[in-house]
Amino acid sequence: MGVTQEAKLAYDRCLSEQLQAAIGKDTDSRALTDLILRTCEDRLSPIRTALAGEKVPDGIIDRYLRQQRSRAAQAVLREVMASQAVRQSAPDAATPAQP
Repeated sequence: MGVTQEAKLAYDRCLSEQLQAAIGKDTDSRALTDLILRTCEDRLSPIRTALAGEKVPDGIIDRYLRQQRSRAAQAVLREVMASQAVRQSAPDAATPAQP
């Protein structure tokens, strides 16, 4: 497996681990997403280094990293909001319906 792919997997793994640890926290979904992304931000630099080692132009590297961070932000926010929605609806499902 290439160095770039390994670095990307490390970033994805970090996001997944942080997301699992954050599920269930009663915090604003955007703030929680930002915290997760900031925690894993340092995992993007090995991707930059690997791409630079493969002689990819800096402009393309920057665009790629912005795209990866944007996609990660969307995915993490989606997961956080979904888990919060499930948690909020769970007590509602436990109460019997009024006749």
